[in-house]
Amino acid sequence: MEPASMDRRAGRAMRVALAVGLLAALIAPSGAALAQGTLEITTPYPGVSVQPGASVNFQIDIATSEDRQVDLTVSGVPDGWTAALRGGGFTVSSVWVPKDEAPEVRLDVKVPDGAPEGTTSLTVTATSDGLTSRLVVEITVAAEAGGTVALTSDFPNLKGRSDQSYTFNLQLENNTPQELTFTLNATGGAEGWTIDARPASQSQAASFAVDAGGSSGVTVTVTPAEDAPSATYEVAVQAVSGAFTAEQPLSVEITGNVTLGLSTPQGQPLSTNATAGGEKQFTLVVTNTGTSPAENITMDSTPPSGWSVTFDLDAIAALQPGATQNVIATIKPAAEAIAGDYVVTFRASSAESSDSVDVRVTVETALIWGIVGLAIIALVIGGLLYVFQRYGRR
Repeated sequence: MEPASMDRRAGRAMRVALAVGLLAALIAPSGAALAQGTLEITTPYPGVSVQPGASVNFQIDIATSEDRQVDLTVSGVPDGWTAALRGGGFTVSSVWVPKDEAPEVRLDVKVPDGAPEGTTSLTVTATSDGLTSRLVVEITVAAEAGGTVALTSDFPNLKGRSDQSYTFNLQLENNTPQELTFTLNATGGAEGWTIDARPASQSQAASFAVDAGGSSGVTVTVTPAEDAPSATYEVAVQAVSGAFTAEQPLSVEITGNVTLGLSTPQGQPLSTNATAGGEKQFTLVVTNTGTSPAENITMDSTPPSGWSVTFDLDAIAALQPGATQNVIATIKPAAEAIAGDYVVTFRASSAESSDSVDVRVTVETALIWGIVGLAIIALVIGGLLYVFQRYGRR
């Protein structure tokens, strides 16, 4: 073989060797990266909306091509916010990730009460053996973003007297994606009123939980002061859970109450004297001690058999609160009534109230019968004297 041909072959072999070496050098980094495997972090819901003061949780899913320890960090947290990575009940900064089973990790974020409305981005970074994966989550703060709570009543306005209690049945709705624990507060009415608000199913509980998307009953009992004047009284009921507040206004219209009293004028006893067959007038006093006018008050009585009772006023058209009205009753015992004590019951009645008194009536024998008796006695004595004088001398 000629020397020139051998030199050409040797040159070609050297050029091929150099090309192969250069190609190996170019693909070496890519091959190294491939040898390291893969690392990826994701979350099912990377963008959420919440209210100021709310807490939000992101599920963090970590996938890797081989078992490895992964370091985790969170960046971009605004002042006043808190953000922590949690797993296994701890705050974590790294996790061991098997390639076939991802650990449970979550990002907990607390938004402060005064957070301005807008969108904030947080970045979760995972690193391991030169591999890096980043996850960006977005939190939009909006006043109505986290849902609402509502307190309603089918009958928020009730009406009646002051001597009874009023019960309102309310419904509390939790239209948020989380369970909320509520406390109740009820105010209003006036001095001497009692207002009590309780969960319908837990009458002794100071607070109670309502499931996300659920509802619960609330019972409000309003007891007015007994002397409450006629008027409309406002009551406000609040259910509070953190940044959530639901309010329902209620009202009670007091129409007043009627309380009748029946007595005698001051200082006079509930007793009198009468004669059989005669008439005796007796004064009664009707009083309205309630807070509302009494209307159509009727007078009646229950006398002994054979007696009669009449009134100068059989009915009183109206009697204002605190007012009095004298009524004169004329009592007439039976003509054959024997001497002794009898009871006459008097009543004053209206649609709302009534009262009664028992009056003792002492019946005395009529004077004419006393005179007749004396006359008979005198005649008997005179007759006896005449007989003795006429026949006594014989």
